[in-house]
Amino acid sequence: MSWQVYRYTPTHPAPSGSDEVLLSVIVCARNEEGTIAACLASILSQLATEDELIVIDDHSDDGTASILADIDHSQLLHLTLPHGTSGKKAALHYGICRARHRRILQTDADCTVPPMWMSTWKSRLADDRPALAFAKVSAPAGSALVSLYQSMDMDALMRLQAVAVNRWSIPLGNAANCCFDKEIYLRYAENREQHSQRSGDDIFLAEYIVKQDHEIAFFTDNSLCVSTTAEPTWRSLLRQRLRWAEKAGAYQSKRLQLLSYGVAGHYALCVLLLLLAPFIPGLWLIALGTWIALYLSNLLHLHKDYSPAPIVLYTLVHPALTLITGIASLLGVSATWKGRKS
Repeated sequence: MSWQVYRYTPTHPAPSGSDEVLLSVIVCARNEEGTIAACLASILSQLATEDELIVIDDHSDDGTASILADIDHSQLLHLTLPHGTSGKKAALHYGICRARHRRILQTDADCTVPPMWMSTWKSRLADDRPALAFAKVSAPAGSALVSLYQSMDMDALMRLQAVAVNRWSIPLGNAANCCFDKEIYLRYAENREQHSQRSGDDIFLAEYIVKQDHEIAFFTDNSLCVSTTAEPTWRSLLRQRLRWAEKAGAYQSKRLQLLSYGVAGHYALCVLLLLLAPFIPGLWLIALGTWIALYLSNLLHLHKDYSPAPIVLYTLVHPALTLITGIASLLGVSATWKGRKS
């Protein structure tokens, strides 16, 4: 699997340059006063005449609402979730129901999009119309180790997701950069009550679409890659990964379950071999080989942009963090997100 990820070369046709696709861009925001202005500015400058940008404020208790109120743009629709409803899933649904166009383009309030983001999406959708398509997300590296870790992890995750979707037909992606069909989403939303998770509509929607025999895709164009803000501390990163892990038990796709639990099992095997290595001569060689096999793709890619020390840190911290969050999610541990546990 690692070797296939390394050798994977995207085969998407060149964009046609068509602007006929109309887009409703959805951004859900809660307590994003530090990033929301830059996010919206990067999108508003790209809207064609008939496009629209819908921002849904999930009862922010910081300065987000006042920043939104100060932005005056004819194509920006600023909504606030009604009292009695909360959470990103509710905000997303609220915005989509009010969108004018069939194609919904989604990103997060802590992201900024590149200059050709919307035009490239339109070109891709004019050539190839999957019911759901994902694109890359990056976390630009800072000087801190926690920032470097997240940059490398996002890089590796995007390569895995591209192969998983395009080659193995596994429903996997990121809601920070995706486009989907509104009508299909609404049919999915009618039956999504089975999912009690506070987030995860990106994966659950992908599972639904695959089950309905519709097409999903992952576009690897750099002109589609949005930038997200890295978590500032290891503690906040752990909370984020706990939130990601808590929905894994609700996956219905057998292929996605196999990938998730297979990789976690490989991590556990590596740790077990390392723990036993001092007592069994030569076992450390098997442990090292097993470890390198899992990270082969990352090692072959990351050395081009990162020095050896952060790469070693990544290969040590990543399995530990994955196992910790996976076990915690199985035990029912829930992390706070944006000041909430639900």
